[in-house]
Amino acid sequence: HGVRVFAPDINTSGVRCAVEDLNGIRIGLGYVRSLGGDAARQIVLERTANGPYRSLADFMRRCPISQDAIENLIVVGAFDRFGLGRREALWQVGLFVPSKRFGRGKRSPADEKGRQIALPLPVAQDMVELRPMGAWEQMEADYAVLGMSARYHPLGLLRNRLPARYVNTRAVETLPTGEVIEIAGLIVCRQRPGTAKGVQFLLLEDEVGLVNVVVQPWLYEKRRLVVRGEPFLVIVGEVQHQGGAINIVARDVFPLEEARRHYNDITIDKKAMPTARQLLDTVDNEEGILATIKPSSHNYY
Repeated sequence: HGVRVFAPDINTSGVRCAVEDLNGIRIGLGYVRSLGGDAARQIVLERTANGPYRSLADFMRRCPISQDAIENLIVVGAFDRFGLGRREALWQVGLFVPSKRFGRGKRSPADEKGRQIALPLPVAQDMVELRPMGAWEQMEADYAVLGMSARYHPLGLLRNRLPARYVNTRAVETLPTGEVIEIAGLIVCRQRPGTAKGVQFLLLEDEVGLVNVVVQPWLYEKRRLVVRGEPFLVIVGEVQHQGGAINIVARDVFPLEEARRHYNDITIDKKAMPTARQLLDTVDNEEGILATIKPSSHNYY
């Protein structure tokens, strides 16, 4: 539809999503994990009252929010406008976080709450050069922190690693009824209405669009766990044009990672969703990406 989606930005995002440049939507700060609506409002009110933030250091001095929230803002690109790489910015956070208590159980003379008062000292001499976060890592961070990515789609980054015979959703529109195809994508909606006599309906999304998938009862029973639980699927099915709608009537369904192993592609490594801090040490490759990025789908049973 020509609508662009922009990542959170510390100087242009509001608390909630908002229209920007007539045909764009800017993601709100309130969607950032560990931040929440109250802290997002604090950031916006401070910006309104005292002007845009001039740097990461300026932001941290003016908005005393949690370190987790600051790191999550960094890894989704909210501070990219200041010219720092995201790893460098994460490193810099540690230079501004107030130290803990002095000694064992002793309070700081500067602060009766037991924390050292932060000083506005220069940090340029303490900076290091770190490898930039790659596209895979940025997407992984977006899904971990926002549950979505304004920049990348998993299938877009995976496309050149998939068999050439896997069509995309845009190509499905041009294929005739009865054509048998293979298509891979992310399942964003599942429906199994009681009036459908056991038929399961899936909405499959790839980097260019969406398509409806019909799973007959016999296939649902055969692949029940895959259909209900796998976020990324490969569908083998028949194109069906009916009443202006396009469906794929599935003949088989299997996990995308299983398909990739079958075709001697990369091995998927099961691992937990990384924190922002762990992304400092992430290796920039595709391994584990499907096991890591599992966006929520809408399920109606």
